[in-house]
Amino acid sequence: MQSDAFLIRCNSIFNGFGVINDNALWLEDEIIKAIGMFDELSKQLPNNVNIIDAQNQFVMPAFIEGHGHFTNLGYSKMKLDFSTCSNWNEVLKLVKNKVENTPSNNWLEGEGWHQEKWDKAAELIEGFPTNTVLNKIAPNHPVVLWHAAMHSCVVNKKALQLAQLSISSKIEGGKIIQHNNKLTGALDENATNPIRKLLQQYYEQNENRFYKAINLASTQCLKNGITFFQDADIRLPDYEKYSSKKGTEALSVDVWMMLHESAENLLKLSKTFPYKKNKITIGAIKRYMDGAIGNRGAWLLNAYEDAPNNYGHCTLAINEYEQICNFAAQHNLQMATHAIGDKANNTVLNIYEKIIRQHQLKDHRWRVEHAQHLHPNDINRFAENNILASIQTNHCTSDASYVLNRFGKKRIKEGGYKWQSLWQSGAKVNNGTDCPIESIDPIKNFYAAVTRKYKSEEPSFYPNECLNRQQALQAYTINNAYAAKQEKIRGSLEVGKLADITILNKNLLTIPNEEILTTKVLTTIKAGKLAYQNGL
Repeated sequence: MQSDAFLIRCNSIFNGFGVINDNALWLEDEIIKAIGMFDELSKQLPNNVNIIDAQNQFVMPAFIEGHGHFTNLGYSKMKLDFSTCSNWNEVLKLVKNKVENTPSNNWLEGEGWHQEKWDKAAELIEGFPTNTVLNKIAPNHPVVLWHAAMHSCVVNKKALQLAQLSISSKIEGGKIIQHNNKLTGALDENATNPIRKLLQQYYEQNENRFYKAINLASTQCLKNGITFFQDADIRLPDYEKYSSKKGTEALSVDVWMMLHESAENLLKLSKTFPYKKNKITIGAIKRYMDGAIGNRGAWLLNAYEDAPNNYGHCTLAINEYEQICNFAAQHNLQMATHAIGDKANNTVLNIYEKIIRQHQLKDHRWRVEHAQHLHPNDINRFAENNILASIQTNHCTSDASYVLNRFGKKRIKEGGYKWQSLWQSGAKVNNGTDCPIESIDPIKNFYAAVTRKYKSEEPSFYPNECLNRQQALQAYTINNAYAAKQEKIRGSLEVGKLADITILNKNLLTIPNEEILTTKVLTTIKAGKLAYQNGL
């Protein structure tokens, strides 16, 4: 009979901070029992211990997803995927095929198109495609086609009717795109909310869909060497499903959540914080200060270069936001605020700074999610106030093809994707993918961090702001654990910590840049148990 213990034999170990000379890890009872030399440790273990031979592999702490959308990752596997479409016609072709095989009146949903990456132009109104052809191919199905950033969409006439949107509709913090006194079907920022509400009601009719989604998301995480996921937007109804027996059975990774609820609901819940059960924890409150760059929704101090009258959107009521921040301070919760544009980041930093001082917070670890475009004067304020820069390095390489048109060279150079500047200022920088907006693959994201390239043949995008190899791994492991106040139990390979380990086929610290994207996850170990194997 084999033991429940494992002994990993390797050449060297990256422990989350650097490479150590020990060549073996002893795992037992879900934790790292010992780290040392293989010959010595093997003498202390029973003869039937499980040996994992990783002598020619790269052993490291399991990747931690620092900012993603867990259920949406699972749901994305059930929707039409437009991420590889080269133009709007290809998007419409996928929709047409789906319509032909779907009963009338059922919603059709897809995501991932990006007009800035198409090989030929479509009919664009205010930067968005229209529903002209969509209405013809899907007259009897409500259809919603999400932009890659998920901050805007194009819907057909039937969906507009169900959402009761018309040319006279007004939605604060968003825009319903019109042309010649007709709706084009394009909805931006908060104008998408009526559609989101209808979809939620539609999908609630199929409760099992949620459990299938978190099971699919769990599988994707483990295949990619991820054992801990920080969900950047969770609502209470979903939390309650996670907490159920079915949720626990479907979930095979740990999830730390940012709760997005109204001020009224948060006040009702004040006596029940913090939330923690089984594999899930609610540790932060989430808010969105602005939108995204692709649809010019990021809130800027100065107008977009390619839209001189457009400053983006503030998507929050500032008074309510300050109330939420005060609530977080009073209940020992982190704040996690989406801020992409320099005006949004400046506003968040101002309010954070004010509330932190008022409440004399010490170890708050409040976070700015994205922190993509900063005024130069704001860069040092992260470290000065112990505010985390929660970045997504793949956003830089994904945006590079069009972001210069949005901001111009001067603004990008001074404040765009300032990872190394933030690191050198003393700020804690943690990294995520924002999946499913981008791929969950941590290898692709690591490549973006250290090269500022999307593909190997492309030039590096302002390479002086690259992270070095060790920084990039720290941002993906121990810094992500720190960002969720869990660095004492995970994020590095140390005795007494959870035995969450990823084994790769190549050494990310030493291989040439061009080999990074061919690196594969061979084994994922979750709490001392083999959770995924592909080669060992």
